[in-house]
Amino acid sequence: MNFRTDIFSLEAPSNKKFNLVGVKMPTNIDVYFRAKQKEIIDQYAAARIFMHETETDDWKHWFNEVEDKTANEAFKFIFTSYFYESA
Repeated sequence: MNFRTDIFSLEAPSNKKFNLVGVKMPTNIDVYFRAKQKEIIDQYAAARIFMHETETDDWKHWFNEVEDKTANEAFKFIFTSYFYESA
């Protein structure tokens, strides 16, 4: 399944710098909103990946294993949980 936009472009950039002079701390509502926004984007990304993966028989093309077996299992559990949650 092909989509017109890239889901990962919705995430916040990881290399932004901000001038924090005069900035107030976020409220608990601000933190909650950002956490929910991240959760929704993660679920939406997983759903799109799931929809794309249903058209292929090769499920390992997006997962590159690393040397650490514990890390591999953690990555697989994370991806699997995203796929199950989106399904």
